[in-house]
Amino acid sequence: MARSACPTTSGQEVENVTAHLGMRGRKANVEKEIINIIHSFIKKRERFMEKRLMTFIACLFLSLGMALAQTQVSGTITSSEDGTPVIGASVKVAGTNTGTVTDIDGNFSLNVAKNATLEITYIGMNKKVVKATPNMKIALDPDNKSLDEVVVVAYGTTTKASFTGSAAVMKDKDMSAAKSSLVKSLEGKMAGVNIGASTGDPGSDQKVLIRGIGSISGSTQPLYVVDGVAITNSNMQSSGLRGQSILASINPNDIESMTVLKDAAASSLYGSRAANGVIIITTKKGKEGKTHVNYDMQIGWSNIAKKSALETMNAKEMKQYWKDAFQGYFVTYEGMSEADAAAAAAEEIQDGYFTNYDSDATTDWYKEIYRTGLSTDHQISINGGNDRTKFFTSFGYNKVDGTVKGSSFQRYSGRLNLEHKVTDWFKVSAKQMLAFTEQAGFRDQSDQAQGFGTTAPMSVLFSMDPTAPVKNEDGTYNAKASFSSNVTNPNMMFGQEGGAYAETLDSELMRSLTNVEGEIKLPFDLTLRSIFGFDYMSNNTREFWAPASGNGNSVNGMGQRWNYTSKTLTSSTTLNYAHAFGKHNLGAMVGFESEKRTLMMLTASAHNYSTFKLPELSNGQANNNASATYCAAMLSWLGSVNYNYDNKYYLSASYRRDGSSRLSADNRWSDFFSVSGAWRISGEKFLEGNDLFSDLKLRVSYGTNGNLPTDYYGYMGTYATTGGYGSEPGIYWANISNPKLGWEKSHNFNVGLDWTLYNRVTLTFDYYNKLTKDLLFEMPTSYVTGFDSYWNNIGELKNQGLEFSVSSQNIRTKDFSWTTDFNITKQSIKVNKLPNGDDVQYGDGNMYILREGESMHSFYLPKAKGVNSETGLMEFWVDPEDESKGVTEYYSQAGKTIVGKGVPDWVGGITNTFRYKDFDLSFMISYQFGADLFDYPGYFLTYSDGVRVGSFNVTKNVAGNYWQKPGDQTEFPRPIYGNPYRSDKFSSREIISTDNIRMRDITVGWTIPYFKKYISNLRLYFRATNPFLIYNAAKDLDPDVDINGYRQTDTPTTRQFLFGLNFSF
Repeated sequence: MARSACPTTSGQEVENVTAHLGMRGRKANVEKEIINIIHSFIKKRERFMEKRLMTFIACLFLSLGMALAQTQVSGTITSSEDGTPVIGASVKVAGTNTGTVTDIDGNFSLNVAKNATLEITYIGMNKKVVKATPNMKIALDPDNKSLDEVVVVAYGTTTKASFTGSAAVMKDKDMSAAKSSLVKSLEGKMAGVNIGASTGDPGSDQKVLIRGIGSISGSTQPLYVVDGVAITNSNMQSSGLRGQSILASINPNDIESMTVLKDAAASSLYGSRAANGVIIITTKKGKEGKTHVNYDMQIGWSNIAKKSALETMNAKEMKQYWKDAFQGYFVTYEGMSEADAAAAAAEEIQDGYFTNYDSDATTDWYKEIYRTGLSTDHQISINGGNDRTKFFTSFGYNKVDGTVKGSSFQRYSGRLNLEHKVTDWFKVSAKQMLAFTEQAGFRDQSDQAQGFGTTAPMSVLFSMDPTAPVKNEDGTYNAKASFSSNVTNPNMMFGQEGGAYAETLDSELMRSLTNVEGEIKLPFDLTLRSIFGFDYMSNNTREFWAPASGNGNSVNGMGQRWNYTSKTLTSSTTLNYAHAFGKHNLGAMVGFESEKRTLMMLTASAHNYSTFKLPELSNGQANNNASATYCAAMLSWLGSVNYNYDNKYYLSASYRRDGSSRLSADNRWSDFFSVSGAWRISGEKFLEGNDLFSDLKLRVSYGTNGNLPTDYYGYMGTYATTGGYGSEPGIYWANISNPKLGWEKSHNFNVGLDWTLYNRVTLTFDYYNKLTKDLLFEMPTSYVTGFDSYWNNIGELKNQGLEFSVSSQNIRTKDFSWTTDFNITKQSIKVNKLPNGDDVQYGDGNMYILREGESMHSFYLPKAKGVNSETGLMEFWVDPEDESKGVTEYYSQAGKTIVGKGVPDWVGGITNTFRYKDFDLSFMISYQFGADLFDYPGYFLTYSDGVRVGSFNVTKNVAGNYWQKPGDQTEFPRPIYGNPYRSDKFSSREIISTDNIRMRDITVGWTIPYFKKYISNLRLYFRATNPFLIYNAAKDLDPDVDINGYRQTDTPTTRQFLFGLNFSF
């Protein structure tokens, strides 16, 4: 019972006073008695207070004793395997919440009570419980439970041990590529994954191939899934004037891991969208404990990786080449002798072709177009939480100035991820991403359509007169420095946001990704999980050519606008069952998913502008407008069963039924399935305790995936309303219907082996065979029908290959470590079957052929024999498959054959990482062999053979290497102005090997071992991307081209150099 702070008179004492008063009755006695009683009371209180004080003092000394009994312990935690310090290990006093973590040197210090017990834990190592002592030296043993590593798979997670499919995982620490690109991080790091080169312009798109090519006209790109929700990555959301990466809206810094699902066992649950593989992106989450703040900053520069591809002839070389071309003209067309033709050519060349023919001084137009691009990146993230609620939030800013003046990319991004455990059986999470991107530049050839656009920087560079000055005498830019009337001074074309000669193309993309998830634990080992996702995009593109600009001059100014709004709503609900009984482990899942996509498009244009000062469409006269709304929906039922016995024998099966509105009612539903199994051989008694086989697992799987037409209404006969008849509106038939159009289906077989040796080296072997039937193809039609093509299912495509990867911890000591990751893929992508066995030609100028038994993207062109040393003419085989029929100088008489292919036979990469104390070094090398490129720019600039004299300069490597007199042994023929032989046309001359070994990435870092009291991690680093080529069969050209081997006329691949700072607290 608590006591009052102030003394009071008890009831018994009051009664005693009253009794004394009654007995004596006299005043004096009463006063005396009262004084005695009070004196007695005070004495009692003094004794009471004395006891309380003694108790307090005793308690104080006891508390001091207990405090003095606590001591500070310190120590170092290392790995028992190699003695290296364990950074970030948890050290906790058993039975309390008191604890700390080890620093970068594995050290810790902690105040503990006498005889306290410490619990030390660290991921990947066995927990250790020890008694607290001074100067502790603790060695943790590896738990060798990498098999328990969690792998994100379709509609959930699994452990590495129980996974029966084929997949590769990349963690955030391995994503070392440019922050403006998501897929660049995959380059050369995963077996079976091939990345097509983008243009060198910032924010441009890149294609990803997983185990080859799965379609001809259908999509060949993988499905992207972010936090359980499939997202949109379609080029239908852009104007098509320039390559634009929709994925660039996702900040790579927010990503925890990327899992690439490669075979049917891994991806069949995604059904009709997984024919080309699946890339599952998992974003970062909050962690229980102290709030952590992380900041990462990068600044750097970039330039053209292979500048030699853009080297032009100098003024002297170019004048000589043109003179020789005119001489060839007079010999060929006028029948002159060589001497007379030379004299006529010398006179012709001075007739106004060059600004200053008499000077050999060369203007460096390259530096007037290209520059050193600057880049900056800032990323900040905060995460933390408790056992109930966890959070992660981030903000990022990325700015890249391209290597061409006026080109740039910016991204502002923010993310908030929340998780809350409402009860022990119910938890919810919400994830929200918001990103804004801005891209500025010019048109490109991302659609690989014919033509050398006058806005392409390469076209402008080779259109410039090398004898013309950059500026006039009055300091203004020389507007007449080009051979072309549509090209002016590059300083008046590129980077001009305003002005009389402005030509601009800008895009703004806003993207919102929303994900809400709920999970309820039910009785009987059941779990109900529901995910709701909404992907919203608004993409606006603006193009303007001022009336006096090079391209705007012909229409007195031009303005265009495109607005795309995309909405994708996804909902999936799954019921999961997991139960273990004895040595049996059973898991099952059933679910339902729905998806609805809506795309709205609006475009308008205007010509004949009144002034360059106002680029709005209202400043010109209306030219064209159009709008469209597209909608597609899909419903799906899905389920899976997973069983293993004694963690040694595994069986899995999955099934999905998809229905899509993109196909007719009779064909829109289809079934997809997979079956797979695995045997953990290392779990058998005959391998027990054998470190050579720390883990050994055999896997096998078979299953199906599907693919849909990229056209939302490809099976329908549609009508267009964009035309008219005079002043009257009109509706006309636009597309041929095909109600029998069906699913493209892939049948996948995979067998693999996972082998871990001595818990240090992990080997993975896979053989895959993918047969795609009922290929989606836009069949060309006869011109007399009035249609270009229609969608149809034709033929079969076969992908097969071998994959091998190794991850090795070569050396691990206290101060030094060296790890290696290596992968290689041997692939074959061949056409297996075509209707009636007939060949199908396609692509720019029908340069590609589909032929049974031949590779996809095979180049089908005339085959050049070489230059006739006597005549100087290029010769072609009349029949390349029967050379006995002889040669011809006329291109039109040359026969065609397969002269190369765009897809490589071998691809791979190797990464080495070294660490010495606080310093680290890593580098990644990629390679590919067995592929070729088609040099489309070379058609205009290298192999023109005089045809384009008067319009373009010529590449530097032609100078001194073309025929001039009988007996010359040269690569290039005699140039002839207006060449009647047309040896410049598409042939094997433009086919060049892309075999290469490339240094992709070098990173050097220093983790600063100071300021640990305030900053838990402080690191400085330098990173170089694409710094140099170790081997390049293409010599002067950059071998990085698109996946079909087509070298575009756009800015080539760039190399980037960055300085970075990262710290956290």
